[in-house]
Amino acid sequence: MREITTKLLPKLYILILVVVILGTLGCKSKQNTETPTISMTSTVSAIAGQAADDIMLTPGGPAYRGNVHEQGVVNPWPEVQTVETPLNATGEDIRLNYRAFIETKAGETRNNILWLYGTSISAKMGKAVAFTPENLPSGIEANSEQTTTSPMTKAVMEINISAQVSTGEYTFNIRVEIDGKDYGQVPCTIKVIN
Repeated sequence: MREITTKLLPKLYILILVVVILGTLGCKSKQNTETPTISMTSTVSAIAGQAADDIMLTPGGPAYRGNVHEQGVVNPWPEVQTVETPLNATGEDIRLNYRAFIETKAGETRNNILWLYGTSISAKMGKAVAFTPENLPSGIEANSEQTTTSPMTKAVMEINISAQVSTGEYTFNIRVEIDGKDYGQVPCTIKVIN
């Protein structure tokens, strides 16, 4: 079953990519003959409630709205800053790119894309990966993300900050496990502002 899945995943990915591209082209051709509309891939929006760390689906996987750029269009969102951290794995080149610091208001939900990569990742193709939040402060919840290893392993962790959380800095850890092996944990600090 796993062998069938690993053979079908690349084909499914290509099919989805073709559908997205054709849908985008269809939207753009309609924009030339009809009243201007906002396309699904546009990073510019007049819709209230959007944020720089909203998740956009790109050919490279999930990305932050603020980090997706469309040629000829000014991106009004600030770029979302991430850090790269080597994981605690003896003799293996596995790194995690993620948001170590997130500034937000109480009552909001923020996104953290957890991206594993490195020369040792390809040897773990198809293995289960778990990103588990630990030691969460009161009033802050984060979902536990699971995925499978691929050349570009990305998962999104939603972090919900209760409206009752006071201003200040709160830190929790994100534990990384690949195929049941503990690769350590990294800190994530949430700064709650007014």
